[in-house]
Amino acid sequence: MLHQRRLSPAKQTTQILKVYPDELQINENYVHGTGILIHPHQKILIHGVINSSAQLKELKTNHHAQLWQVNGDVDSIEKPTNVNQFDANRYYQSTGITNSLKINQIHKISNLEGIDLVNWIHSFRQRLISRAQNLPPSLKIYVLSLILGETDQESSPELSGIKQLGLIHLFSISGFHVYYLVGILEFILVHLRLTRERYRILIFGFLPIYYIFAGSSIGLLRSILMVEIGLLSRSMNFRISPLNVWSLALMANLMIAPQSLIQFGCQLSYVLSFALIFTRNYQFWKQTIFMNMVSFPFIIFNIYNWHVLTIAANLLILPLFSVIVFPVVIIGAIISHVSTVMGQLADLFLNFFDKFLNVISNLPGNIYFGKPNAGLVIIAFLITLLMVGKPSWRLIWTLFSLYLLMFTVIHFPLNGEVSYFDVGQGDSFLVRTPFNRSVTIIDTGGKLNFGHQPTNYQALRTSINYLNSRGIHTVDNLCLSHQDADHCGDVPAFLQKMNVKRLFIPLGMNKNIRFMNRIRPYMNRTQLIPVKNDDVIPQTTLKVVHPFTGGLGTNADSMVLHGLFGGKQWLFMGDLDKNGETDIIHHYPNLRTNVLKLGHHGSSTSTGQEFLARVNPQVAIISAGRHNRYHHPDPQIVQLVRRHGIKIFNTQNNGMITYNYHGNNGYWSTNN
Repeated sequence: MLHQRRLSPAKQTTQILKVYPDELQINENYVHGTGILIHPHQKILIHGVINSSAQLKELKTNHHAQLWQVNGDVDSIEKPTNVNQFDANRYYQSTGITNSLKINQIHKISNLEGIDLVNWIHSFRQRLISRAQNLPPSLKIYVLSLILGETDQESSPELSGIKQLGLIHLFSISGFHVYYLVGILEFILVHLRLTRERYRILIFGFLPIYYIFAGSSIGLLRSILMVEIGLLSRSMNFRISPLNVWSLALMANLMIAPQSLIQFGCQLSYVLSFALIFTRNYQFWKQTIFMNMVSFPFIIFNIYNWHVLTIAANLLILPLFSVIVFPVVIIGAIISHVSTVMGQLADLFLNFFDKFLNVISNLPGNIYFGKPNAGLVIIAFLITLLMVGKPSWRLIWTLFSLYLLMFTVIHFPLNGEVSYFDVGQGDSFLVRTPFNRSVTIIDTGGKLNFGHQPTNYQALRTSINYLNSRGIHTVDNLCLSHQDADHCGDVPAFLQKMNVKRLFIPLGMNKNIRFMNRIRPYMNRTQLIPVKNDDVIPQTTLKVVHPFTGGLGTNADSMVLHGLFGGKQWLFMGDLDKNGETDIIHHYPNLRTNVLKLGHHGSSTSTGQEFLARVNPQVAIISAGRHNRYHHPDPQIVQLVRRHGIKIFNTQNNGMITYNYHGNNGYWSTNN
């Protein structure tokens, strides 16, 4: 595969884009998706705000491929800035995309004229997507996800039970629906009295079209390649074993898109299909168990958790998927445009099915394994293959011991850490002691939620994702410095997804109605504790040194924490201003620190010279977003800190910042 060249960052460059309507998503006036640059010819990510209401209306109702003349900024796709964060740069490179275009203005939009099969497929797909939007809720999500390969924010909670129990991996990623649709098409063509040679030619030509039509996923490519190779061999009267078909599909995949094998979906698709072929003569229950065992190391390495009911759910529910659910989705999608009642009945069944799976997935038994060492994962996979080929108690105990070793190393680490997550313009920090005896989160980060758009919690991709990768599901203490969204906007995500024992807020913030409304739905999951100076955070050395009186959670009321970890003193300032800093050094004249998190992201409203000289840090941490509209940190504050000979770490430049320690010794690491 030819690699695209990276374009140099450019400001206010004019580009010509070819855009397919089904590869765009529009939320309010924000558009994002993919397009094709004309010069140089390459696929590119596109995103930006559309300020023209006429253009916005045209894009929302468009069903045709278009050419856009745009003014924007081209840059490479950012690499992950937090440990174990999803690597969008690596993922998109595997699909042949290396750059992104931020659209500042669209100067001209014109529809592509003429007959072009690819344009027609994309246009037809967009029309079906638009039609699917009018289907009842559950039916709509299943049609979009399983037939058209289209997912959105609505599908995540709807299909959460399917994902949690592993059904989405064994059904959708395995490409079963391709064989299902081919079977239906073959049945129809045979009954139309077409000869075997002719209907094989039709199916052979139909599958590449369906690949584009169904979203061009890598799991889909694998299953289509296998069907195509099988059809070709039968047409040539050449007998070929299923395992050889699988091998040829893998080789073809490597020639077409070699980097796709780094994708979790691609890995799982080939592993599951291999296991399905290898165990095809086994009883169904035995085959299901082995397929789960083969996929297990890949799942924990990429998703970090696994539900003990997954095997039982696959045994009981996967046959229902094949025999009932998929036919209901297809028939419901077709008939609902003719009979509203039939569409509603299909939706009712799918909604009941989802709720049933959600109930099962919420039962106890979810194992938060964490991310194991890649080398050990490969060894576990190879042992599993040996065991599938020739089961023995010796191999079973070897595999069990290996997983137990991985689990122990992840859940009982010898080192502790203090980490400053890169959450953009905001604060979120982790204080974890050795053996995970205590896990404390200070602030959650977050953004303001404008309008009625679903809240997109970035903590799920940053801090919570990191905790899950370390096998952590329980947070002993969640401390919120004050009520600003960039410090506590993502607290609902923590209360939803994590087991939070105690939630600490500055004294008086419990009287802040706006804040309390944010956490009220989750109050049965945690203990809310207001604190003031001299209070201590349980299971830690963290001591509250501010506030002294109650407030409503403004910057001036910020909770300030001081603690001793790894032989160093740490001070977390929230957004406290200079007046608050003066109050602290008056109340605690002997207060000192080795590491200071600068107040208010390095703003000029914080970090007074007297305060800085008194607490005398050796390291300063700035947590601020790249190119933030507040221009944090203030250059004068940075100069002040440097004049004191203090080393500066900044999440803008360094990404996630971590101090790993064992005893009184430790080292700094960054993720830039």
